Amino acid sequence: MRLSALAVAFLLLAPFASFASDVQGQARVVDGDTIWIGKTKIRLHGIDAPEAKQECKDASGKPWMAGQAATVFLKKLTDGKDVSCSSHGKDRYKRVIGSCEVGSVDINRAMVVAGLARAYRKYSERYLYEEHSAMRNKAGTWGGECMAPWEWRRK
Repeated sequence: MRLSALAVAFLLLAPFASFASDVQGQARVVDGDTIWIGKTKIRLHGIDAPEAKQECKDASGKPWMAGQAATVFLKKLTDGKDVSCSSHGKDRYKRVIGSCEVGSVDINRAMVVAGLARAYRKYSERYLYEEHSAMRNKAGTWGGECMAPWEWRRK
């Protein structure tokens, strides 16, 4: 029996590969891009939500707490529902990096479409289309002035 080059490569590299592991259950929301499912802390893959104390301004210049709004929105998406996450590995804080869904709803995508998270280009370009859509629709943080979360943390 001859093995294809792909099969040989898989057999040689399999012991070193990091395979996605699924996590399912009720989510406890930490903030706009982090949840707990059981004892597993999950950082939502490819997005970055405003920080809890991050203030933005709406179209009329009125301040609002964008990070708190992102947290509330994520809670509404997940409250009382079964959340399923696929792992993309772990970050430097040992959190699982996950793409998560409630039924057929991609939670990560929903956060970006609502304008309550940005596509986190540093780690993924997966949600760029959704971010452009949110910008055009002036959704959430795009409806006024709001610093990107990674810039806000730097300051």
